[in-house]
Amino acid sequence: MRRILGYILLCILFTACTEPWSIDLEDVEPRLVIIGSLCTEPGQYAVLVSRSANYFSDEQDLGISGALVTINGVPLTESTEFKGRYLTAEGFAAESGQTYRLEVRLDFDGDGVVEIYSASAVAPETVILGAMSLMPVIDNSEKLFPLATLAFFLDPVGENFYGARLRYIVGDSLSQWRTVNYSTSPSKCVFNLFDSTVEDGSLIAYPCFMVAKRNVIAPGDTLMVFPTDTVELELNNYSPDYYEFVRQLCEAESGQNPLFMTPVGTYTGNISGGALGAFGIYTSSSFRLPIIYKNNTWSNEELRERFGAGYSQLYPDNMDPE
Repeated sequence: MRRILGYILLCILFTACTEPWSIDLEDVEPRLVIIGSLCTEPGQYAVLVSRSANYFSDEQDLGISGALVTINGVPLTESTEFKGRYLTAEGFAAESGQTYRLEVRLDFDGDGVVEIYSASAVAPETVILGAMSLMPVIDNSEKLFPLATLAFFLDPVGENFYGARLRYIVGDSLSQWRTVNYSTSPSKCVFNLFDSTVEDGSLIAYPCFMVAKRNVIAPGDTLMVFPTDTVELELNNYSPDYYEFVRQLCEAESGQNPLFMTPVGTYTGNISGGALGAFGIYTSSSFRLPIIYKNNTWSNEELRERFGAGYSQLYPDNMDPE
């Protein structure tokens, strides 16, 4: 089952722009898995149609081709690169307040009859991330890190379901810039920041992520941040069913709710017809801040490796940390 969870979490990543389970580990019948999400930001979005695999299975090719996938009656195009991935048109953007219906037509059980699987979601209101700050966690520290990212935004009246993502925009010695996504898995996204009904209609200041000098992007892959690198925080507002589905999956992956201790049926989505998964919509608003320079934070060798021999002209007062 942990294999199924990992695959579904990977599917969730692929649905962005560019679940009940049994604890029995014996062979079980494959289940249809449908996961898709749209956003109010223009882009190309995906619906993934696949089937589950048993815990001990080595099978890699789980995507399902040949399905008819539509959103509000408009057919999606199957990707030529990823089997079972169905794409919207480039530049697609959901509109807040509008209802979107996903429909998947497929003869999954092979009985010669095409089954219909569907789900609907209303695009939520975009909540503007008005500002963010990078606040030192330790007062009066001689060094810059660690930093807490604080999000500032006005919570609209009514229920809202928030999440946040973090990315780094970093430069190299040739002054070329690239974007590094910290939130490369759902477990590194922040969900359920607070109960929005408690702070309803209020200005929110909420800590989302911790920024260290070295940050683990993926197992065996760390990123050291330097002065002038930029931290970008993205605030999301989710449709309720999709938020709840992803939040529960993240809790299972992070160990807050151990998968093998979970009663059957806890992880539920909104796909009709008996398929696992969920369909939903989220909004996006972002804010950026650069990392400031503070001496005694980076060694001279670290600055030289990043900025080249001219680092001493950029930071003449730098002192090697002990």
